[in-house]
Amino acid sequence: MDEGCFLPVSSLNSLRRQALDGLEKAVISSYERSPEGYLPAAMEYSAPQTAYDTVFSLPDDPIILPQVSKGPFTEWLRDSFISIVSKAAENNASVVVNNIGWIRRFADAGIDVIGGPGLNITNKMALKALDKLGMGKSYVISPELLSKDEMEGVPLMISEHRLTPGTLRDRKGAEYSVEFDETTNKTYIFAK
Repeated sequence: MDEGCFLPVSSLNSLRRQALDGLEKAVISSYERSPEGYLPAAMEYSAPQTAYDTVFSLPDDPIILPQVSKGPFTEWLRDSFISIVSKAAENNASVVVNNIGWIRRFADAGIDVIGGPGLNITNKMALKALDKLGMGKSYVISPELLSKDEMEGVPLMISEHRLTPGTLRDRKGAEYSVEFDETTNKTYIFAK
């Protein structure tokens, strides 16, 4: 550069901003993916096995663990793990798991693990990750991918708080059924 060259600070700042914007776009575009090829294969649906567990096209009669597993249920599951494994092995049954923390434990015990709706399986990348944990080839896609007709009997929300059974209406006028289940001690909200 010639001696005595001058460049205003505002021009240097502008160049820096342009360089950083270009770098940011290049980094972000390297992570962008097309949705094609990532969705799970289509599944045929059948009626849910129980009122609060969404199970579609599953082999035989699986042992279905609740969609929410924390607190007292987690303690019960830890205490009952061996008996659940024994029951599954005796009946050649699979276990529907809704919590990734239990997939490897059941798989290591030799039980076929079915991915339940609580795992929110929405794409092939999720399937690959769950496969590495030991999930079998059967799974239930995320309820978020179901059509309105298929949502019948599928809980949209499960709450630990006891809500008054009845009907809720949102700001757009859609109605939801609120039910409390004494067995699981949870409130379930369903689309109407």
